Amino acid sequence: MRKVGFHFAKVLRLFIGVFLLVILVIVAINFISHSKKQLKIPMQSKAISQKKIEKKERIEHVEDKGGKRNRHIQADRHYLGKDGLYHVEGNVKIVFLKKKDGQDVFLYGDEIVYDKEGSHFLVRGQARIEFKDLRVKSSFLEYDTREEVIKSDEGINFSSRRVTGSAQHVVYSLKKAKIELLENIRLQLWPNLDTSLPLEIQADKFDYLRKKRHGTLEGGVLIFHGDSCGMADFMEFDLVSTGEQIKSLLLKGNVRLSLIAEEGKKEPFQKQASLFLYNKKRDFKADEIFIKGFWDLPQIQNIKAKGDCDFKFTSLSGSFTRIQAEAIEFGLNREGKFREFHSNKNVRIFEQGERAESQRIIEGEIIYIKGKKNILMIEGKDRSKPRILSEGSEISAESIIVFLDNNNLEAKEGVKLILNPRRASERSVGFFSKEKPVFITSREMRYSEAEKRFLFSEDIKVWQGKEMLIAKELSIYNETGKILCGGGVKSILPYTREGSQEEEKIEISAYSMNFDPEKNLIAYQEKSSLKLKNLNMSAQSIFVHLTKEKGEMETIVAYGKVIINQNQLEGKGEEARYDVNSETLDLLGTPVINDKKKGKIEGFKLTFYMADGRIVVENRDRERSVITVKK
Repeated sequence: MRKVGFHFAKVLRLFIGVFLLVILVIVAINFISHSKKQLKIPMQSKAISQKKIEKKERIEHVEDKGGKRNRHIQADRHYLGKDGLYHVEGNVKIVFLKKKDGQDVFLYGDEIVYDKEGSHFLVRGQARIEFKDLRVKSSFLEYDTREEVIKSDEGINFSSRRVTGSAQHVVYSLKKAKIELLENIRLQLWPNLDTSLPLEIQADKFDYLRKKRHGTLEGGVLIFHGDSCGMADFMEFDLVSTGEQIKSLLLKGNVRLSLIAEEGKKEPFQKQASLFLYNKKRDFKADEIFIKGFWDLPQIQNIKAKGDCDFKFTSLSGSFTRIQAEAIEFGLNREGKFREFHSNKNVRIFEQGERAESQRIIEGEIIYIKGKKNILMIEGKDRSKPRILSEGSEISAESIIVFLDNNNLEAKEGVKLILNPRRASERSVGFFSKEKPVFITSREMRYSEAEKRFLFSEDIKVWQGKEMLIAKELSIYNETGKILCGGGVKSILPYTREGSQEEEKIEISAYSMNFDPEKNLIAYQEKSSLKLKNLNMSAQSIFVHLTKEKGEMETIVAYGKVIINQNQLEGKGEEARYDVNSETLDLLGTPVINDKKKGKIEGFKLTFYMADGRIVVENRDRERSVITVKK
């Protein structure tokens, strides 16, 4: 059985790298929303009289609250307008002093208008808010101090050391600690990784509750990183209380992720190399993907995907592995190593090697991994048996186990193996023709990758057309074609003599049997027996010699206490030779024939002619007379 190298556990590790990109997005969004809460403009401590501000030019003053400096205002003009509102115009700069984390918050604009109660502020014309390294720009900002809400519907742009972005609408509730971004949301992140490419995110709506550390992205969510990209209709996430790690992440609706290695650069997330291998391209599809993280580590703990899941991993050489299922779940420990994997409902794993014909397919209703033992379990449901299909074979059974460390496998209950026709350059399977498939059924089967050997046990049946082998134990060496049988063997070997169109068959049984492909020899050992037309033969061992060209039977030789029974005759000797084409059987080694009617006949050689039933007895001196016994 030819195989594509199967590294299922490594393939699963690749999947995890995808979600680290998403986690960076969430952390960045959390940072943005966390920064926006710093932009609170405090209410005035006392009303500013019309007398103090009316028609003041190039003003600069500091307002106090409770004896402490609260706000520093600079502008070209400051006055009370006809609309009953206070206007601050021209190069306006308002500094809210030491309002958050000991840092000042800066507000800029061409004009700021607010009411006498200081409950409503409007910022127009090149409005800008700055805090630490975060900068937010818009043509219009609105702040309601009573509702504690900041709004803008004329588009905003924001930037920091590692994040830039924009949106058409923003609503930030200080009271609820909730931020909403609407329409044409664009984010660019430069993660702290060995890559020159930014991570870009697009969506139609973004909501985040700071106190609950809960957020959602809706409407055509898109993610880009160089040639890599992802998409979903909806994304929901929860962060741990510190806001530093992801607690859970949910992607829903047409989830698509495609990761492509950056040319000439080390791949992102190299520090996570223990989690996955580096492939050229990775494509993921599902209706829904849920991720759970550790509360104290930036590490994935559990991943669940459901709804038409399709994951594909492609290498530089073009070989790939594809996993399809209705649902997939796997978990990792704190070191990033697998502890479990589970998939169900029409699971299909497809492997394509560098050669077009190098393929393998694994199918089952349920496929899962026992983490510590690194074992892939494949199970069916009802009458649907799990299968493994490769270039050279097809295996089905009630359950199949693949040992991922060495690629060995076990199949149990109702095992069926089909060995496909071989190429001209390949050896045939045992004494069967390479031009047709070979079918094998048994109760159990094991396969050793190192030895390229199939081992069958209990209720074994092997057949190709009318050619059949029945045994209790059977070993087939897939590359050499060698066969070993034990525990009781029976074979049915059909043949057609030269010049004849009539098919005959020979049945041979023994305790053990082996086929030597180098010698084209089938050897039956211990309590061997043969049935041929109306002749039965028993011996200690029987050897079947095959032709080198076609592998057809040529001569059958029996050794050790040979006994032949034909009707009322019984022949005994130490050796017997049967020529398939001439249909003659020679009994040698002091042969004796016991005729129930005529008594004993002895000679040097006894020859049985199967065509007409004659038996010829020869003496040692071949010139002497020949006795012919007719029945």
